[in-house]
Amino acid sequence: MSSIRKRVARRRRRTVAAVGAAAAVVAGLQLSPSAFGTDDADATDDRAPASSRPATAPTRAEASHAGRQDFGSSGSDGTRFRDGVMSLTPAPPAASARRAAPAAPHGEGWTSAGAARLLGTGYTVRFYDKRAADWLGPYVKRSVADLRRVTNLPVTVDSRPVGWDHVRTRGEVVIGLLRRPCVPPADGGGSGWKVVRDGSGSKNLSCGFYASSLPATVTSGHAYINDEFFTADGKPAPSMGETYLRNHISHELGHTMGLAHANRGAAPGDCVKGTDSGQAPVMCTPGKAAQDDRKDARAVLAAAARKTAAQSSYKTVQTGQGGTDRSEMLYQKKPAASVIKAEVSKSAANPTGVSHMLSMGGSTYVKTDKVPGKSWYSMDLGGGADGGGGAPRAAGYVAEFAGALAATKSTAWVAEEKTGGRAADHYRGKVVLDELAEYTGPALSKDLRDLYVSVAKKQGLESVVIDMWVGKDDLVLKSRETGEGKKGREVINEEYSDFGAVPTISAPPAGSVATWDEFIAAQARP
Repeated sequence: MSSIRKRVARRRRRTVAAVGAAAAVVAGLQLSPSAFGTDDADATDDRAPASSRPATAPTRAEASHAGRQDFGSSGSDGTRFRDGVMSLTPAPPAASARRAAPAAPHGEGWTSAGAARLLGTGYTVRFYDKRAADWLGPYVKRSVADLRRVTNLPVTVDSRPVGWDHVRTRGEVVIGLLRRPCVPPADGGGSGWKVVRDGSGSKNLSCGFYASSLPATVTSGHAYINDEFFTADGKPAPSMGETYLRNHISHELGHTMGLAHANRGAAPGDCVKGTDSGQAPVMCTPGKAAQDDRKDARAVLAAAARKTAAQSSYKTVQTGQGGTDRSEMLYQKKPAASVIKAEVSKSAANPTGVSHMLSMGGSTYVKTDKVPGKSWYSMDLGGGADGGGGAPRAAGYVAEFAGALAATKSTAWVAEEKTGGRAADHYRGKVVLDELAEYTGPALSKDLRDLYVSVAKKQGLESVVIDMWVGKDDLVLKSRETGEGKKGREVINEEYSDFGAVPTISAPPAGSVATWDEFIAAQARP
């Protein structure tokens, strides 16, 4: 039995919960549930020329809304740049609006900026230039896909650049990427916006606008993303991150579709929270809505461990360094059961080199063709309600790895990556076993902590590096532990899938199972 399996066979598991996402909805419009938007304005209005600006990207604290608006509207679809400047004049209010001044249409988590209807003919999102299409296109397409799915309107993306002299027509939304493009009104209101192409606008501010050339209807839109939030090669600035930047662009796209900030009151960030996630909606003033909680590594890992352990069943594929010592394991919570197919040394008793075991009800059944008329033999491993010892092993290392990472201060978000074809957040930390042995907190129970530290130290490990990939639904998708022990480098890789979808595990039919004594007797026959 390999060191990996010796360690796993001695583990036990724990359970429950997670985080999700809130969405902003207006007149049938719903933005991406994964987008918690940002607009990013600093309280200081710095309009220094481009040549004098620092090359460093804004910090996360700088890229937060401080109460100023980042959106407005106009009564014409045909606003355009003249000598590098676009000036916006809002449409005069309708007579009925002047008389009654009704509150803007709104609901739980969304507020209309005034025009609460969308065009039945849909919208086409375009880009001013190739750089905008290349850098912003992937983010815009994700939000547009959600718009199309939820509104059932023909919302499309055309990546062919239209040029900076383009005159926007009804049904178009045009997106630009510029250095400091937005010049808000001096009085901080929604009238008198300008968009500039010379970099003289406000720092850390992007902006989005809609036009309403038909009564109470969003007829077109345009948005301008500040390129300070990107690196020179079009990647998210390190201070922003992939998720935060995606949310930022989704937020401004929301303004082009007629959404205002979804605040409940005058205080920035005073927004409803999603009951499933605790997150503010995408159109909340961004200092609150754009908090990228996926980068709170310890909180995400603790929640992911609970939610993964709460699953009724899942599949674990475990390997050692270079893919050796492969085990494919099915875990079932109730009734506790497992199926484990593992690579073992070939022998006369097992010429295939594959061990196939099923554990349930305190017994373990081993696949065999050595007993005439039988396909399994049984062993009592002294288990019980936990599935005969196999169920904890088949559950993998989720509780130990996630708990150890959540208990380690150095644990940090690494990147957003794909694993098993799914988007996941990658976390990593170096766990020093002597420090972990002193940990007292909710991330790891004392019993599980002591067992993890004890077994690892017996293998000569003093510290390990743990990587964990958590899906957007807060289920753990992959983990890896690496350390230097008595036998050199040790690696445990695990991939998790098929949550709640593993076929029900049942004990083999009694007539197909030989006893241990019958198996031993069959082995002794020539």
